[in-house]
Amino acid sequence: MATSDSFLMDSLSDSLLAAVTETSFYGPNHPPVAEKPPKPLTELNLPTAVINCYQRSGISHLFAWQAECLEKASASGKRNFIFSAPASAGKTIVSELLLIKSVLETKRKALFIEPYVSIVQEKSNYFRKLFSSLHLRIASYAGAGDSHHSFNNSHIIICTIEKANSIINRLLSNRDDLNEVGIIIVDELHWIGELNRGYLLELLLSKIIYYNQLQTSINPVQIIGMSATIPNLNQLAQWLNAETYETTFRPIPLEEYIKIESILYNKQFMPIRQLHLSDQWNQGDSEGITEIIWNVIEHNCRSVLVFCSTKHWCEVLAKLLAKNFRRIMDDKQINPLDKIKLEDVIEQLRRTPVGLDADLACSIPMGVAFHHAGLTIDEREIIENAYRANIIRVIVCTSTLSSGVNLPARLVIIRSPLQNGRCIDLSTYLQMVGRAGRKGYDDYAESILICSKKEVNLVQKMFEQQKTKPVNSCFFEAETHTSLKRALLEVISSGKANTKEQIISYIKSTFFYICTNSNKSTIDEQSTVDKCLSWLCDNELIHYIDKENIDNENNLRYEPTQLALAIISSSINPDDGLKLVVELNKAQRNLCLENDLHLVYLIIPQHLINSMLTTLDWNVFHTVWPTSAVEQHVAHLVGVNGMIVYKKAASLRIEKREYEEKLDAPRYARFFIALILNDLLAEKSICDIIRKYECTKSFVQQLQQTTATFTCIVQIFAERLSWNNLKQLLNGFQSRLNFGIKQELCELVRISILNACRARQLYSDGFTTIASLANGDVHELER
Repeated sequence: MATSDSFLMDSLSDSLLAAVTETSFYGPNHPPVAEKPPKPLTELNLPTAVINCYQRSGISHLFAWQAECLEKASASGKRNFIFSAPASAGKTIVSELLLIKSVLETKRKALFIEPYVSIVQEKSNYFRKLFSSLHLRIASYAGAGDSHHSFNNSHIIICTIEKANSIINRLLSNRDDLNEVGIIIVDELHWIGELNRGYLLELLLSKIIYYNQLQTSINPVQIIGMSATIPNLNQLAQWLNAETYETTFRPIPLEEYIKIESILYNKQFMPIRQLHLSDQWNQGDSEGITEIIWNVIEHNCRSVLVFCSTKHWCEVLAKLLAKNFRRIMDDKQINPLDKIKLEDVIEQLRRTPVGLDADLACSIPMGVAFHHAGLTIDEREIIENAYRANIIRVIVCTSTLSSGVNLPARLVIIRSPLQNGRCIDLSTYLQMVGRAGRKGYDDYAESILICSKKEVNLVQKMFEQQKTKPVNSCFFEAETHTSLKRALLEVISSGKANTKEQIISYIKSTFFYICTNSNKSTIDEQSTVDKCLSWLCDNELIHYIDKENIDNENNLRYEPTQLALAIISSSINPDDGLKLVVELNKAQRNLCLENDLHLVYLIIPQHLINSMLTTLDWNVFHTVWPTSAVEQHVAHLVGVNGMIVYKKAASLRIEKREYEEKLDAPRYARFFIALILNDLLAEKSICDIIRKYECTKSFVQQLQQTTATFTCIVQIFAERLSWNNLKQLLNGFQSRLNFGIKQELCELVRISILNACRARQLYSDGFTTIASLANGDVHELER
């Protein structure tokens, strides 16, 4: 049946509905995937030791596309290479083989860049196991505890975008240290177009491109990029001067359906199946999701991902599914779930610092869990591991799970095409359905997008896009030019571009330059660069030297100041660096050390403050306003007034001379965050803090981890400015924030198996140091 934009579901006639095949959802026939025969690893130009590593892991062949891609990349020599393949097609193994070949053949280091901390940790553990027989040292850079020493002694470095940029900056500033790196692998290359972090990825790759252009060596740093969603692959290849490879091959066939009322349609809106669903088994579930999922669990013993638009709906649907599953099991007198292992999952969650979530306690016994940013990292990790082990069969999640965590499913259900009131774009849809199908477990995979009659036109338009949106540069913002200011400061500080001519040459190495030329943009990059250089000079981040005493800008040489070097070493942007130096300067003249509050106030990063600005509840702020004289003194020192908090809470009129929103709100938001962290460091329980400040447990954990990392940044910043006393004051704060402990427990928590509660118990029993534990009585310790 043909379809058009004016297609109405009511136009389906009774005869057409009668012609729809009534098949059970869990038993379709899928044609085999058309693909050339796999190619043995032994037939590829790979070192024998590498082949042995993969054979021990059960991999002896590559798909034909993988072999072709690998051969094309190898044939291109040291030239950059980009390849694109659908999700689950097997891109990762190609990148692994290119990386390990480079390390073994060139004897130079390799960087593997991932967008998420969780993937960095997962891949690091995987590489250590896979390449254990090669005796390679593998380092992971995704937290505050990474060290320069570990980099020097490592062969493979797996890191986040931010850490990779920091590494490249350090190497560029040390003359020719970048020669140590032979290859850089970038997973999810399309992240260049991500609004918040994409510019950093473009920034670091632009520096590599520019560095390669400066070198006359035959051994440039090679860039390998991969992604499932890059429609403008050729444009990226032009920027990177790269060879390309594309495939649409998917090893597990995927059937995509749209469900409208009780009928499944294909993507062309041809009716495929009429579903007959039981009202008894789908109570409270008008879409019949319960029974569809149950069929997969009962007949296929497989897993299901359900994407919802909000955290609240994830929790509501998870509880509803669990309730209906219990009813089905009682009616059928069967239970395909592993009750003992599910009880173990609940016990693991109970032992986390935040305890067992009441809603998870209801849903997990029925093999169902929810997963969203409201959970702590510990909770998410336990749920993910149980899902991978096929203990938890259903995860109801937000769209963030479609990228960042490797959790494939036999069936993917998208609960609604709308997110934040708008229809999802094709890229988001493909990321979600790309989770369907697990090689080695599933012979086929299916996805269902549920939509109402009113949403049909929106979904049709989404599919008519044909391709995902092209990846564009996020390098130049219209107003603040934060990305460009940071880019110029970094390349000037590296010593690789210090004249106007060199700086313009560097700008031509950016993806932004390619995009503006391709799109015939009206942006004047020359004028924008001049404005940013002036801003850097005005704020004393760079200064210029006239080489020939001639008043000509082409003869000027730009050099970084000590403040600039402190900002670069700390991996923060210039705007945030200037705000930080103002706060630290002010604090050093009048710092209150009677408790932790003032120091905690100093180590809150700007992005947390910006986030709090939109969510700060002034009524809660007024309720938790400190009563102690010391804390009120700190409030006075940082410029926070309790009367303003009271007036904001009571919605009273405030004079502009008392409080100006744009200037003063960040300071109040920062102090509110400092109060939360101060309670954490006083060893108040997370549950009590959540109740007191009316915040989520994930927010508290985010505060802990982010400020712990930023503490390290502030210490580096202070060291580069020779503020050694301030640096010493912050010693131990990183551990204290990570664990939520007082200073006295810092030594004990260095033992990896101890958390804050166990460390406090041991300390109370007289085991105050590692030495006292080592010399303690075993029976007393067990007790």
